Amino acid sequence: MLESLVANAPYLQCNLIDTDRYGRAVMKCFAGETDLGAALVRAGLALAYRQYSSTYGADEDSAKTAKLGMWSGAFTAPWAWRRSQ
Repeated sequence: MLESLVANAPYLQCNLIDTDRYGRAVMKCFAGETDLGAALVRAGLALAYRQYSSTYGADEDSAKTAKLGMWSGAFTAPWAWRRSQ
């Protein structure tokens, strides 16, 4: 899915939104007018990190309701898995 979004885009652009407490860049990336993060979350291929932002919350709710991608089965959220390790 991501490959087709990127391959068919007239341009790719990433904008710096913030720098997290570990010094990592927090970016919002677009393929043309398509927000890649929103597209991945809406397809159930990524999760919204609601602890830090509500940006993709509605997209995640939509994927969850439709049981798309990872929402079609059981999984452990990455932040919960990291906490348990």
